Order: sequence, then C-alpha cells, then structure tokens
Amino acid sequence: MFLVLCMLRSAWSLGESLDIELLHESISPRASIGVDSPYLTDFGLWSMGIHSQYIRDALILYEDNKDQGAIVRRKLTSTYNATIDLSPKFGLRFSLPIAIQWATDHPSLARNGLGSGDALLGVKYNIWQNDNQSSGMAIKADLYLPLSTAGSWLGEDRIRGNMSVLGAYSIKNVEFSGEIGGHFRPAVNTDKDFVLGNEVLHNISVRWHLWPEHTAIGSTYVMRSGVNNLYRGGAETPMELVNFLQWTREDSSQIHLGVGKGLNSGYGTSEFRIFFGYRFHNRPIEEEEKKVVEKPPPKRILPPIFEPEEEIEEWEPDELARVEEDQIFIRDEIQFIIGTDTIKEESKPTVVFVAKLINHDVKIGHVVIEGHASEEGSFEYNYELSNLRARAIFKALVEAGVHPDRISHRGYGEALPKNLGLDEASLSENRRVEFHIVRIDLEDTEIELRNLDKSPWDGSVLEVVIPQNKVRSDDTDNPFNTDVMVPDDFFNPDSPTPELKPKNDQNESQNQNEINDRNQKSDASENIDNTEEDKK
Repeated sequence: MFLVLCMLRSAWSLGESLDIELLHESISPRASIGVDSPYLTDFGLWSMGIHSQYIRDALILYEDNKDQGAIVRRKLTSTYNATIDLSPKFGLRFSLPIAIQWATDHPSLARNGLGSGDALLGVKYNIWQNDNQSSGMAIKADLYLPLSTAGSWLGEDRIRGNMSVLGAYSIKNVEFSGEIGGHFRPAVNTDKDFVLGNEVLHNISVRWHLWPEHTAIGSTYVMRSGVNNLYRGGAETPMELVNFLQWTREDSSQIHLGVGKGLNSGYGTSEFRIFFGYRFHNRPIEEEEKKVVEKPPPKRILPPIFEPEEEIEEWEPDELARVEEDQIFIRDEIQFIIGTDTIKEESKPTVVFVAKLINHDVKIGHVVIEGHASEEGSFEYNYELSNLRARAIFKALVEAGVHPDRISHRGYGEALPKNLGLDEASLSENRRVEFHIVRIDLEDTEIELRNLDKSPWDGSVLEVVIPQNKVRSDDTDNPFNTDVMVPDDFFNPDSPTPELKPKNDQNESQNQNEINDRNQKSDASENIDNTEEDKK
C-alpha cells in the first residue's frame, strides 16, 4: 500500500514540517500498545522504557492525482519514555523520539540521516478506579515542545498539544481500553482540499491475557480525523491496525513486539510497520518504611527443611479459613496484583473471614502476619514487597473490625521458602501469607475483650492487665524458693536478672551427710565379705 499526502511542493519548501507518527507508545505499567493506561498508584510508581519501530512508506507525495515518489521511504525511530505517579490522582510523563530516515525521493523535502523529534511533557489525572484496577478513567494532557530537527518529519515548528480521556474495563482475562480526545495545533494549508490543523483522536485496544499477569496478545486501532474535513476522509484521516504481544516478568519488567499496517491512504500510515520495546517500573519504599528497615535481613546460609504437612480435613463450602493450634490456615492463598500490595477482589472475602475468626476466639491474644516471596527478582525487592503485602493485610483486617493491638506484620522476602523447587508451581507456593498465633492463658491473665464482631473498634486502646507472677508452691519440680515474688521491673530488659537460691542451705548439707554415711556403710560391708573369703 502507498500512503498519500496531498500537498503542494512549494509549501514544504518554505520550511513547513509535520509530526506524521501515528503510533505513540506509552510506558505506564498497565498500558496497552498505542493506548495509555488510566490507572495510578498511591506509592509513586516510576517507569522507564524505549519503543523502537521500523516504518516503510510513511509519506508519499501526490500532485495532480499522480504519485510523485516517497518523501519518507524508510524510517527507524526510537522513542525514550519516562513516567512517575506523584499521588493516587496525579502523574507525569516525558518522551523524546530519535529517528534515522533514508531513501527519500525528494531530498529538498526530507532530511536523510539522524534527527530528533518534539519533546513531550504530559500530565495524567485519575478520575476514578476500583480497588483491583479492573476498570478506571483518567484525563491526559500533553504539551509538545518544538525541538525537532528540520525536515525530520518528527515534529513541528510551533507549540501544540493533546487532551484526551482514557478508559479501561476488564472482563475476566480480556481488557478493553480506549482513548478519545483532540490534537490542537495551528492550521497548515497544503492544498485547497487538504488543511492540516486540529484533529480528533480515537484509539481502541483489546488485550487477552493468555497467562494472567505474564503474557497477553492484543490489537489496537489508531485513527486521526481532521476537523477541517471531518467527514471527507482520505489523506487527512489516517487509520492503522497494529497487533502485538506483551510478556511481563515478576520483577516488573516487560517486553513487547508487534506489526502494523495502514488501512487507508492517510498521511503517516505505513505500508509496513514492525516494532519492539522494553519497559521497566518499580515501586519505591515509603519514607516511614525506610526508617523501620535499617538494614536487610541476614543472608540465608542453609534453606530450611520443611517436614511434609499432615493431611487436613476437607473444607466446608463456606469455610475460607480455620484455626489449628498456633496458626490460622487459609483455604485459598491471598492474591495480589503483580508487583503491588493491592489485594485482588476475589481474595477480600478470605481476609474478612480471618478477621471473624480472630474476633470470635478470645484465646487468640495476638496474630503475626508474615509475608513471603519467591526467589524471582532481587533479594531487596522481594524483602520490600513482602513487607508491603503483609502491611496491606494488616490494614484490611483492621478495616474488617480487628483491634490493631491484636495483630502485627513483618516480611521475610525469600528467606523462608516453603518449596525448594525452581518450577513455577514451587515458586507460586513460596509467594504466600501466613498467620501465626500467640495465645493467651485466660487462667493467669485478666483480659477484657469487647465483642468486636458486634461493636467494631472505636479507636480506643485494648488494655491487657498482667498480674504479678508468683511461682506455685506445690510445684515439686521447682527446687527454688517458692516465696519469692517476681519484681515489677521483671519485664524491663535493662533490669538485673534476679538470683535464684536453693530452698535451704541446711537441708542441702544434711542431704550431703546422709549420702556420705551410705557410702561408708557400703565400704564396710565389702571389707567383711573380703575377710571371710580369705579365711576360706
């Protein structure tokens, strides 16, 4: 397919230039190809990446309905991108294209060799999104700074901008996303039937997650419509279809590749397009978390060996968790959105069920929430992520009615694997959350617990009264003085350790004398036996 641009040669000889690129890649963590993602994070997610593509026959000159040759025959473009989310509602983005083009049929209209495009500065404001990020909407505004090389066909010699609305919706493993908005710029008269000015942008993308959170395939329909000739079509209304494959790693890096082809003779549509890109995004640690975690946990010398677990009884249909000895076992592992501490919607009933178990059993004095990760990714990344996910469950339990004094959280990263295998099933088993119980003996401890199931936590502190511990006098296994009380500062780590003395020094001496007498009698008896033997 040849692509068309109806223009007068004299107009471009005066220095006019255009940004003819249709496929502008976005590197937001959950973005599709050609359509940006509306989702933002509350932890300050930053992203970096590169999108490279080879384009053939992107711009053909027609005069008097005759093909006058290609202005841009072949082009190789690399666009460098960066984004950062400053809050759950606000994010920034930046991009700069660098291109090499060659084989032009009109050297006076196009510059062969290396050239740069216009720099983009953009903002994104999230209107709304649900908790598991299965649907959302945002507003995006971009400003193009005229920094392009003359004749590179990557930019224009004036400031211009975009403003559009982003939307996304997921049904199981299929995600639909779209963008509609406007491209605003001063009009450029190229011919009486062709005026390049303000445009309407409408892009639609569909992705199918073959392997959820890892592999997806999809298609994107990209289209521009000139406002001056909105219903006329032709060169002023370019359309193109691209197909792509995305592969995401556990360390939050992503590789994508695909092909595209123009659907009409509009400017910038390609006879053939192939592209490749790489993204990387990471989640920084909050300031308060940095103060708590002064250094990483010690390196694992030998992996722990786990004994095979005993078979448990079958789960009831409505039983999501159960208490056994010193641990709360859950039927289904709590799932998180990849690379985040956001609990998936399908796992929230499990968290609520665990909260009910804690509130109904007053002998559960304290529950430690432990987060674990697989060996994928760096040691520091896994440790930080396990801490964040354990804390997310802590917050969810408090919201479900559990008093915060009865629970705590910590992360172990990859230090305590449950399965030492390296296959996906073993690694998935190591990505887990465990609930360990510290029980209270109600016979020795006076504790007042409200019925938190009927009266949710009102913000007051749970008071636990610990009486002075006294060793029972009837304890026959205790050889020490039973009349000694535990001092008030016993639990103070800076207080000296009390010295324990035997019951009675006199009794101890008497016992020793009895033992000596028994030994003397035994020796005398042996001497008598030996004398009688000698006589015989």
